[in-house]
Amino acid sequence: SLLKQASEICGSTVSLVNLCDDSGCQTLASFGEEDSRLISCANRISDIAGGGSGLMVIDNPAGNKKIASQLSQKEKERIRFYAGMPISSQTGDTIGFLCICDSKEVELAESEKDHLRTLADSVLTQLQLYHNLNQLKANQQKLERYTILLENSADATFILDADTGRITDVNNNVEKILGYKPDDLIGTLFQSLTKSDHISDGPVDSWFESVKKQNARYRLQLYFSDKKNTAVCMSCNFTREKNRWFVSASDISEQVEAERRVTELKDKFKKVVEVATDLIYELDWESGELFWGEELTDVLGYPETERFVDYDWWLDKIHPDDLDKVLKDVSESVEGESDKLNLVYRIKTYDRSYKYVLNRNHIERVDGGSPKNIIGAIVDISELVESRAKSDQSRQLLEELAEKAWSATWIRDKKGAYIFSNEKYKELNKRFTESYGNKP
Repeated sequence: SLLKQASEICGSTVSLVNLCDDSGCQTLASFGEEDSRLISCANRISDIAGGGSGLMVIDNPAGNKKIASQLSQKEKERIRFYAGMPISSQTGDTIGFLCICDSKEVELAESEKDHLRTLADSVLTQLQLYHNLNQLKANQQKLERYTILLENSADATFILDADTGRITDVNNNVEKILGYKPDDLIGTLFQSLTKSDHISDGPVDSWFESVKKQNARYRLQLYFSDKKNTAVCMSCNFTREKNRWFVSASDISEQVEAERRVTELKDKFKKVVEVATDLIYELDWESGELFWGEELTDVLGYPETERFVDYDWWLDKIHPDDLDKVLKDVSESVEGESDKLNLVYRIKTYDRSYKYVLNRNHIERVDGGSPKNIIGAIVDISELVESRAKSDQSRQLLEELAEKAWSATWIRDKKGAYIFSNEKYKELNKRFTESYGNKP
């Protein structure tokens, strides 16, 4: 409607509004006869004329040397009149023009020029209103995104003022994870929630200060202090948008503690391995791949080529009389929750003889409890088993000799408790009790 008024007041064929930048002037809207060549001329003249503080009227563009040098012959013949009123931003920069142009000569009275100036101000007002409406829509969309982020995120979410680092909003998960109600945190410094004032890029205060003018994304691991003053390890994603920081924090305390325990276990295991003469191995439970340590040859006699085998290789080497029990114990441990497994069995050596071994295992599990790796150590206890067998054999022989002896025989420990007596002694003790009672 503003462009229609401009054409009607000034009696021009075409009126238009263009926006100009370093690349030239482009038509935003036009009214009147659809003459692309005439409109193109008007944009070219606006670009050549540049910014100014007042209305520019050119009665015969072809007669203006500066402008005519930039127009083609057909454009010179087409345009006979141009008038343009600069449209300026609040900072005074020219952002475009309200133009009228025609293929015939037009004379403007002073009142008509004043109308053009007034209409240019109205165009600026319309542009500002359009910009504000678009900005309002964008802000509304951001607000909706922020609301969804706060209400639906599974993490603890904070919104911070970028200049001060103070909390402006939180979601309900903050209370679930840290125990603080939203009203307890609004207006407080985000840094005051951290257990330590140090993160990877320096102290929290200086970190906020150094990046507060940048739009950026950061991921950090921080320890928070909950309502009970307990340290809670959180993985934090920081996203900067203009004057706000959005912080999405996920509780990883259990994961960090599990990793700490695994690291501690591996350190202990490494120390044991460094001083041990046992046969060490690692079994990937899912793939069945079995890796033996360098002690394989020393303990069982197998060559280096058999260090990398599989689970079935190990089962094939277990004595047939021990296999069922070993499989049962392994199955119960793997399907259960314990991370320890101790086995005693006979295993075939490279020369086809068998050795008694004590097999200690640690089961590493993934989230959910499924086994991932089994790390074990095998100790040769053949001599111990043989020694115990000889001891049991000697005791049995002694008991047989004592039973066949003519005299009463008994054995007491250092505290006087009976650990063996033959039948002669039992018969003698019975007669003594019947004659004299329990008196010594």
